[in-house]
Amino acid sequence: TGTVPLISESVRGEGAKLVNINGEYFAKKYHDKADLAPRDIVARAIFNEIKNTNSSYVNLDISQIGSEKFKQRFPTITKICAENDIDISGGLIPVAPVQHYFMGGIKTDINAKTSINNLYAIGECAMTGLHGANRLASNSLLECAVFAQKLSENLANNVKNPPKKLDKKVQDTVNKYLTLNIGFDEIQIINTLFDNLKTTMSDDVGIIRNKSSLNSAIVAIYGYESVLNSSLNAFCKRKFELLNAITVSKEIVLSALKREKSIGAHYRDDCRAEINSANKENIDYEKLLAR
Repeated sequence: TGTVPLISESVRGEGAKLVNINGEYFAKKYHDKADLAPRDIVARAIFNEIKNTNSSYVNLDISQIGSEKFKQRFPTITKICAENDIDISGGLIPVAPVQHYFMGGIKTDINAKTSINNLYAIGECAMTGLHGANRLASNSLLECAVFAQKLSENLANNVKNPPKKLDKKVQDTVNKYLTLNIGFDEIQIINTLFDNLKTTMSDDVGIIRNKSSLNSAIVAIYGYESVLNSSLNAFCKRKFELLNAITVSKEIVLSALKREKSIGAHYRDDCRAEINSANKENIDYEKLLAR
């Protein structure tokens, strides 16, 4: 549930290979392109090997690159490894799939404009059509460069009257919530709910999903929301952040429940069985989405 450093996929492109903790090279079992397979397939392969070996990671074997060449080719990753006490001279870097493997889904037009007035989205959070079912690593830079340019041109040409500054009353309210000191117990509740939400999303809405895990997640998330709304009367920045995280999490889970077909990074291991099953749970997802 914490933040971990990113080991770029380009390391595999340079020749590194995935190996489980038993020393077995496994990528070929999952795809003909082995370590260079599409990211969703590689992520699921790593996930399965971690599960099958009862571990929390697999290793990236960089011995074929060589530690000296690796240091020259990937100085930032070398520094990251050193900061995390990983000795790359041994040839192995522990890795696991994380949320970076997913991509955003905020729909925008060609100028990066969303359906909400004055709200724009650029980069991995946006759904622009440059990526498809999998996020393409090199397209991230393309997306930021192209859509940032389009957005700047659009704003320069079309925004004749920029938004007014917040009036003093609104600004004072914002400042109040930013600096408000609430009780230790309330902060503890918020932090615990945040941790629980992260765990739920990682465990039940992660690399491999199914109806059971997604239903478990949505029930848990509504529970966190209920606790937050019923037990905390004070307002603070951290509470609003949690409310936003809960809102986004609900939309992700409910959308994943509605899409009973695997595509790219959205993988449901039960999709075929669920579609043909006469035993579907009676949950009104449209009603939940409207809440």
